[in-house]
Amino acid sequence: MKHILIATSNPEKLRDFAGAAAGHGIEARAIPNFSSLPAVVEDGATFEANARKKAEAYSRHAPGEIVIADDSGLEVDKRGGRFVCAIAAARDSKTLAVFEGKAEGVILETPRGVNGFGYDPLFYFPAIGKTFAELNSEEKSKYSHRGKAFRVFLDWHENVWHENVASKQMRNPASK
Repeated sequence: MKHILIATSNPEKLRDFAGAAAGHGIEARAIPNFSSLPAVVEDGATFEANARKKAEAYSRHAPGEIVIADDSGLEVDKRGGRFVCAIAAARDSKTLAVFEGKAEGVILETPRGVNGFGYDPLFYFPAIGKTFAELNSEEKSKYSHRGKAFRVFLDWHENVWHENVASKQMRNPASK
């Protein structure tokens, strides 16, 4: 089975990634000994900048492996808000690609639901009439900002990355 490494120590986030990846025949697992690695300072001006910085830094600890890292947050305006997520895929300290997902919603004053973390209980998603904290893992991966960005990554991993690897191996059979 193909696999990817996730730069996180958050078990809920890892579970969300693993559930979505399994449907594509990919095992998503944490970087070995992730908690013992030096933390990356998230001082980028954008979610993308922080995701790239983390993916590049943590990929140094997993030579030859694809490592993904994300950065996300809640952007709030007068009408409501949106969760935004940037996922960067890196290998050997180089960013391979970046993927973005957004989910538009309404910020509630009273929390609802017990699933998820962070602002999930306050983020109401009108399209399905629930907060993110009221969603199960499958629903969250379908509707959330992180789920959307990760689906784009999975499509890239399956259709672009592996085609490029197969093409290089066909041109250079000794590299197999």
